[in-house]
Amino acid sequence: LSKEPRPETAMNSFGLAVPTLGPLLDGWGSAAPKSFGAVASRAEWRAAMGWAERGGKTSDKTTPEQFQAFESGAAEALKDYDAALRLRPKAIAVMTAKQHALRSIGASDEELRRIYDQSLEVCPTCFAPRAAWVLDHAPRWGGSEAEMLEASKFSAAEARKNPALALVPAYVQFDACRTAWERDGK
Repeated sequence: LSKEPRPETAMNSFGLAVPTLGPLLDGWGSAAPKSFGAVASRAEWRAAMGWAERGGKTSDKTTPEQFQAFESGAAEALKDYDAALRLRPKAIAVMTAKQHALRSIGASDEELRRIYDQSLEVCPTCFAPRAAWVLDHAPRWGGSEAEMLEASKFSAAEARKNPALALVPAYVQFDACRTAWERDGK
């Protein structure tokens, strides 16, 4: 568990909306075709590029073309997440990133639950999938604060195995603060 954040940190370092990074990541993937890291890193880059195309404005101020560019980037990222999971089926960081991507394109609750359950099968007390699960239930995604609180629950036995789980309920307040910050113009 102490090493859980390392792959996520490595992947996130490539989540930059820098167009010139794409060919470099493609080259890495070609040079190391069995590297889940290369594929997962490209997925993060593709997701970042999609978000950059969409922009950070609310949906009522986002054009259909921006949504289309975002959805295209997310679809490519999801293909890469799946390819990375074929190379390393127990990669929690990839499962969590895929969960974020699925949520962002409006995946069904059932689809989100499948990837969440898959990650808990691999690591029942990992922090990242649980934090993502709480955020999946945020009002911005059609949930509620009550649903977020329910999603943040864990057992005492799980907390003994990973004390960091005590921070998972804080994601309810984190999302409320982020929502207020975005609403009030950053």
